[in-house]
Amino acid sequence: MRRGYGERQVRDLCERFRAQVPGGTLRTTFIVGHPGETDAAFQRLCDFVREADLDHVGAFNFSREEGTVAALLPKRVPQKEVDARRRELLRIQREVSKKRLRSMRGRMLRVMVEGPSDESEYLLMGRHEGQAPEIDGQVYLTLPAGVAAPTAGTFVDARVTHAAEYDLAAEIVA
Repeated sequence: MRRGYGERQVRDLCERFRAQVPGGTLRTTFIVGHPGETDAAFQRLCDFVREADLDHVGAFNFSREEGTVAALLPKRVPQKEVDARRRELLRIQREVSKKRLRSMRGRMLRVMVEGPSDESEYLLMGRHEGQAPEIDGQVYLTLPAGVAAPTAGTFVDARVTHAAEYDLAAEIVA
């Protein structure tokens, strides 16, 4: 896609970021099924996603757009294979995300309260600084007994108690 950099530069960038910004959030998106994408190239991408330990990954199927160089390229990947590759890449990322979030158990987070949870009237929803609205998971918040619920837009400190594939559960620390 004429990005001007290759796999080695991306790996180096991730390593430098992790070293210089401890606790920083790394997110990216990938297009799978670009014309000419081989099985070997896709496997390298899968290996990268496993190894880079990214916080958030999106994956999209290649789609032909008129007027682009890619629209003219031969060696199209069959749609069924493109769909399978996207599912596989997201399956790998689910495992990475689950592992990363489980490692956060017991950690204190600063969370912005968004309001009552859609899941239960007994929970609040919020997001920590590494979660984008409407894209990433969220933090489900519980309150200690006798503590009034904070209003939407309020920042609270919360201790992570549980983790799922994309979401966290945490208890607000009074």
